[in-house]
Amino acid sequence: MSRLIRLLTGVALYATISFGQGLPGGLSAEQAAQIVQSNPALLSDPKVQDMIKESKKGNDVKTIVTEKAVENIIDTKESDTLENESKKVKLTKSVVNAFKKPLAMPSLTTLYKELAQKQVKEHIVTLKRYGNDFFINRNKINLSSLPVPNDYELVPEDTLSIILYGPRNDRWNLSIDNEGRIVIPGFGPLTVAGLTFKEAKSLITDTITKAYPNTGVIVNIKSFATIQIVLSGEVSAPGIYNIRSYSTVKDALIAAHGIGKNGSMRDVIVKRNNQIIKHIDFYRLMRYVDKSQELLLKAGDVIVVKPVKKLVSLGGYVKHPAIFEPKKDETLGDIIEFAGGLRSDASRYGIKIKRHEQFKDVKIISIDLDKVNSTKLMDGDKIYVFNLDETNIQKVTLYGNVVKP
Repeated sequence: MSRLIRLLTGVALYATISFGQGLPGGLSAEQAAQIVQSNPALLSDPKVQDMIKESKKGNDVKTIVTEKAVENIIDTKESDTLENESKKVKLTKSVVNAFKKPLAMPSLTTLYKELAQKQVKEHIVTLKRYGNDFFINRNKINLSSLPVPNDYELVPEDTLSIILYGPRNDRWNLSIDNEGRIVIPGFGPLTVAGLTFKEAKSLITDTITKAYPNTGVIVNIKSFATIQIVLSGEVSAPGIYNIRSYSTVKDALIAAHGIGKNGSMRDVIVKRNNQIIKHIDFYRLMRYVDKSQELLLKAGDVIVVKPVKKLVSLGGYVKHPAIFEPKKDETLGDIIEFAGGLRSDASRYGIKIKRHEQFKDVKIISIDLDKVNSTKLMDGDKIYVFNLDETNIQKVTLYGNVVKP
């Protein structure tokens, strides 16, 4: 081996043992140790000897290297195996410990692997449309067992149950005919169609108690008529439907297998006699149980499901990840509220929004939780809430000669 190579190897060995630095010429610490093991004469190189003697004079604990330490590296028996890019080199634990310095910088490859393991990554799952399950539940209960609201309007083919008790006991089941009348035995016909349930009860009770004072009267609806309504627009199965008269808009949409994938849940229109009588927001009904968003249907009503204008997906560490339909004036804060809020392990920082702009650009926006109420959304936005990473942990690590590290 030429003197130049010997000199470089000696300097490399000295630098490695003293400072834990990388070796020149692309040599690793393990390769330098193997070269010294194979060529002990390298230690007698004057330059290495001068370097060792100079380090002894310098009273610097970081640079003191003795011949004895070098001899220990060479003479120790081989026991451990380390993997190198070109070949496997057998080294002893003493060699490994000699190269291991507390303040030594790891290699870029090691740093990259450690950073990759610590990265907070997105967990992509398939999201469902928020509210789709709302239209799965079919009411199989007998409607006649439910209390009838006072504002229910009677229609032909409804069947009334009338019970008399007291001085006279009797029971009748009377169907409303096509003229809107019922015929009470001994009293003649009464027109009740078009009256609310409360008004019909009062009329029937007054009529009977005039003939039979002190007689109690109970009026109920035994069965409901069938009415015909129309469903149009973005529904899974538009058309004409025959449903029970005691049915709501939700019941009609269940019969039509729900709102289509391009239909709006935020503005469902109900028309009666060619006039819009109701705008229904099913989010308010689902999230806040707002009963004002429901309506009992009548024969001839038309339900129109409009096309959806805006859909955004919210995934990650929220309680109910889903695809949501925000209204024009609603912000990201409203969508997070519909999702039930953030999970306890969610991060308030770096909420990511992936947005397509003008059908040509993809933009990534990062915001913190304190700005969600002022953040407007666009159709197609994909929002992801990350989890807390270990850098946010509130702890101090104590290790070494302690009973409980």
